[in-house]
Amino acid sequence: MADRQVTILQRIDPQKRVAIYCRVSSTSRDQIHSLINQISFLTMEVGSNPDYRIVGIYIDVHSGSSVSGRPEYRRLLKDCHCGEIDVVYAKSVSRFGRDSLEAIRAIQDLILEGVLVHFSDYDISTDDAGGILQIQIAAAIAEDENRTRSKNIMWGIKHQAQEGKSSLYRRKCYGYRTEDGGLVIVPEEAENVRLIFDLYLKGYSVVKILNELEARGIKSPTGKDRWCKRSIDTMLSNEKYIGDVMVLKSYSSGFPDNKRMKNLNVDPMHPMFMVKQSHDAIIKREVFDAVQAEKLRRSNIVKDATGTHRSSKKYSAKKTKCF
Repeated sequence: MADRQVTILQRIDPQKRVAIYCRVSSTSRDQIHSLINQISFLTMEVGSNPDYRIVGIYIDVHSGSSVSGRPEYRRLLKDCHCGEIDVVYAKSVSRFGRDSLEAIRAIQDLILEGVLVHFSDYDISTDDAGGILQIQIAAAIAEDENRTRSKNIMWGIKHQAQEGKSSLYRRKCYGYRTEDGGLVIVPEEAENVRLIFDLYLKGYSVVKILNELEARGIKSPTGKDRWCKRSIDTMLSNEKYIGDVMVLKSYSSGFPDNKRMKNLNVDPMHPMFMVKQSHDAIIKREVFDAVQAEKLRRSNIVKDATGTHRSSKKYSAKKTKCF
């Protein structure tokens, strides 16, 4: 009897592996509701196709167009490139990427990898040239709509600020709490604010100040044992401590409202609005002015006949007597 031969047959999965990608811009109630709707709709749509099998759901919460803030988007692309996904489903091109160039490049890369991309809102896919053209048009429209929306939002913010009705005027910071629509001093935090200003004028560097706060067991604004340099540096320039409020500051200046302004693609030269004596002060105006002058002195910025430039001399707390 001849020897029996055994042949191993590779099992072929007839179903295509589908990934669902969803994105919302924030964790607000409306956005979370939108996210749930996206997942539910796309899951049902994919599930209704017997040739498809869901292998992953990728979710990002990020408002900007950059991929740096979308880890799940990056993971999705990586899994596609590794051959783990055959089809990507998303609700719309704007959910996939509001930067049309970035979105089109990603889609083109996926096409080269043999991955089909489908957008449910338009019922278009990359499986034919007509679909690809429609996706390119949809991406351009989504980017233009986003730009227009940002301008409209910014106009509303500016209008409210000019009328003195903006909620930004009542935005609390360390040393204050919001009460009855205004800023009210928190006594124990206010003492720490005064200490920081006092130490700075005594010659302490920002690093030396944060070391002193840690040694005294004073918690940071977020409740941590260690303060960060940026928090202290920002506090030393915050006009709220003298009772004034400035809103729509240039996002290049490093003030608290820069993140929202950055997301709205704000022109760095946009107008700012100031309200004097908006609330009770923690720091005397002359002390605040003295700190600003000292910060400028320590910045090593020199103005002379050749223009404005930085001096080679650097400030050091070691060379200053701290009382």
